[in-house]
Amino acid sequence: MPDFVVVYHFKVSFIDANGTVDAAFRDVSGFNAELKTEEFTSGGENGVCYKLPKGVKYGTLKLSRALSGSKEMDEITKWAEAAINDFVISPKTVAVSLLNEEHKPVRTWRFADAYPVKLALGDMDASKNELAIETLELAYKYVKREK
Repeated sequence: MPDFVVVYHFKVSFIDANGTVDAAFRDVSGFNAELKTEEFTSGGENGVCYKLPKGVKYGTLKLSRALSGSKEMDEITKWAEAAINDFVISPKTVAVSLLNEEHKPVRTWRFADAYPVKLALGDMDASKNELAIETLELAYKYVKREK
């Protein structure tokens, strides 16, 4: 029987020349890559249309978390605010790892040269008793799967 990987147990790490910061997030999305194509018709043959590969288009990596005052979270928020508010872009490698029961990585994706493009705070509603959720969106050069 194969071992299936669950998606609720994961880790997100921000890696740069200064080291690694591990951070807890509620959810991660945006794992998508699309091969762009260009249509080309052959001269004289109206019924034949070729789709030629043109390049790869990546989405944005979206990370959501409950606001907290932890040192790691503050460090990531300051990095995002510096990029968005001050236009100080400091790319990092972001590693997202699915973990097994022993907290060991089963699969890891590395998002190269990631930088913040959006920082959003969820709606505030006095009639609800919910956590404040912050969402960080990152653009990146490419993604590679390890393991």
